[in-house]
Amino acid sequence: MFSKLICITGLLSSVFAAWTPTEYQSNVDNSTYANADQIHTTHLHVDWIVDFNAENLFACITHDLEVLESVDHVVFDSWLLDIIQCEIVPSKSARTLKNLGAYAENGIVGSDLDWTIDVVNPEIGDALTVHLD
Repeated sequence: MFSKLICITGLLSSVFAAWTPTEYQSNVDNSTYANADQIHTTHLHVDWIVDFNAENLFACITHDLEVLESVDHVVFDSWLLDIIQCEIVPSKSARTLKNLGAYAENGIVGSDLDWTIDVVNPEIGDALTVHLD
């Protein structure tokens, strides 16, 4: 079994220290820490490197996000992840990567973003918050 996913990149997100469910989460989705009523994923692209010998996964995950309300962060559900970097990339980058393939020369360049992980519940997961500029 793989021990950890060790990279998330191409995300727009932010972590906050205290978590309170939004009205949407209270009424619609009580199984997530995400602020999906404010911003949500429309497309997702994952590039995997699998190391069977070390039982590790390395992945770069790119989200295309739709902003529903003005926000300065996005929250993702996570669990036992070693995050290396979060960055903002141009609009529709996930769709572009899907069309070009995992290792194609894609010319997508991002800018680093600050992020934090709030350990909300060690039994069910954490909240990864990425702060937007």
